[in-house]
Amino acid sequence: MNHSTQCGVIGQGTGPFTPLPGDDGHSRVGYGAETTVTSGDGHAFVVRRTGSGTPILLLHDMAATQCAWDPVREALSWSNAVCTWDARGHGAARGTPESAVPTLGLLAADLDAALAACAPDAAVLVGHGLGALTILEYLRNYDDGRVSGVVLVDQSPRMLTVPDWQLGLFGGFREGDALEFEAHIRADFAEAWLSLQAHGADAGSHARHDEPPHRSLRELATGSMLALWRSMIGRDYRVDLATLRVPLLAVLGGGSKLYDAAELGRWFEAFVPHAEVVRYPKADHAPHSAAPARFARDVAAFSAQWEPVARHPALRAAPHIGERQLVQVAQAAA
Repeated sequence: MNHSTQCGVIGQGTGPFTPLPGDDGHSRVGYGAETTVTSGDGHAFVVRRTGSGTPILLLHDMAATQCAWDPVREALSWSNAVCTWDARGHGAARGTPESAVPTLGLLAADLDAALAACAPDAAVLVGHGLGALTILEYLRNYDDGRVSGVVLVDQSPRMLTVPDWQLGLFGGFREGDALEFEAHIRADFAEAWLSLQAHGADAGSHARHDEPPHRSLRELATGSMLALWRSMIGRDYRVDLATLRVPLLAVLGGGSKLYDAAELGRWFEAFVPHAEVVRYPKADHAPHSAAPARFARDVAAFSAQWEPVARHPALRAAPHIGERQLVQVAQAAA
């Protein structure tokens, strides 16, 4: 299938993907292309596509950009059409006015527009941190028929610790901690974010708190990041995951201090009927950066297994069956 003839024509794309020049200055098919996509509220953002094949949409973490996926982009694009963009308030999209600050709801709407432009049939959605929460917000509010699979990268379905949930940030991040962190964001977002990352890093991690704040963090608007943090910290997607209709791959960093990979992995296996969990023992909160070759292999293999649940005739004929039975039918029909 030639995705370059579809992307940007169907949905909110303003035009077909425009090929980007290769290293030699000449445009090459599959090297890379981009198009501008417009969300429902008028927010416009540029989507970059590399490769061809089954579409995979990669959503980056908070305070990052689509460049975070560079270590795996080339390997994934050998067999897939890989699409990325900068989330509202980040990177090339950080010029979003603070009167239209980013929230998970708006980011989910952007994802819907990107899906319409990049993958009108179906795609695998891969999200790290904020990107993972964006995907869960999308699945809560939009039709899952255009999603063939979901990959969540080192993310808990609930960040706050409450009496019935001990698998949030650091295994003990309560409402008071969230309010304290919010105050730190107001004072200095870059310093607050580096402190959070240092708290969650291994002793030998490159993310050291005594390093000067990155310039890119200084460029992020405090109001935008504060609104996004408030949107993220209160969400609870446990029920959404327990009733998920599409296949799930959870990739967890065994060395991450943000979440307990062993306990969180057991929760996914116990409560998400068709979840597959992989743990990277030496990886931190960003397994795709720590082990890019393995991550690309795992995601490519996962994406090759599935098609949208709604497209299985047996599922359309038996909408009353339970979740576990639904999974069995889907696997039999695949």
